[in-house]
Amino acid sequence: MKRLSKTGIEYGDYGWNFYPGCLHKPQGICPVPNCWAEGMSKRQRQDFHQPHLVPELLLAPLHIKKPSIILVNFMGDLFGDWVDPEQNVALKVPAGHMEIHPLRDWVETTVKARPEHTFSFLTKNPHGLLPWHPFPDNCWVGFSACTREMLQAGCRIMSKVRARVKFVSIEPMLEDAWCLPSTLTVAGINWVIFGAQTNPYRPPELDWLEAMVEVADIVGAKVWLKDNLWPLLKDKNKYPWACNETGELRQEFPIRQ
Repeated sequence: MKRLSKTGIEYGDYGWNFYPGCLHKPQGICPVPNCWAEGMSKRQRQDFHQPHLVPELLLAPLHIKKPSIILVNFMGDLFGDWVDPEQNVALKVPAGHMEIHPLRDWVETTVKARPEHTFSFLTKNPHGLLPWHPFPDNCWVGFSACTREMLQAGCRIMSKVRARVKFVSIEPMLEDAWCLPSTLTVAGINWVIFGAQTNPYRPPELDWLEAMVEVADIVGAKVWLKDNLWPLLKDKNKYPWACNETGELRQEFPIRQ
């Protein structure tokens, strides 16, 4: 059975990429000029625009013994409209026989079988979360937003999604994405991740970032400032809103690990 690979994303331990590939850019959903996952796929000589299921990876988290944060399908989008959660998938289970279940059931069964792990789901198509919810309690469920329109539309949908932890990843912030605190509150957002565009490098404007961190603080959402914001915040002591009690960049988890 295939194993999970370590991830370079700082708020995760492993990547569980059983459905790689994405069509958001050709569909006009993704405004990011250069997707990091697409670039990685090219380096691995894979066609990013041909999403496909890798069934033998569906049970891979069962082999991780140490409690870990597992990033689910960050090399694609499990909630893109090309993924059918009802797709029947045949797999050989640990007992040695074949079983056939819908894709959604395989994912849920694996997640529930390892309650010691945290499974982080992220999408640019939050509407696609609805056929999959409610999510087990060891799931963190979020959406990506690059603009104010994406943030507000995503929050409206997230208000209907049932998950213990709900988050938004504002990465990259391509414009001032400020919103009312009530926007996050109604959606149940309790974690906000911020990051820069990486290729070419483009951090958000400092005042955009500060304003949204303030909104997160008002509603009590935890804040994660990604390492790629370091060039913007290298004089972080000038920006108390960006630092924790020990003077380090704020990298807070929604639930204490």
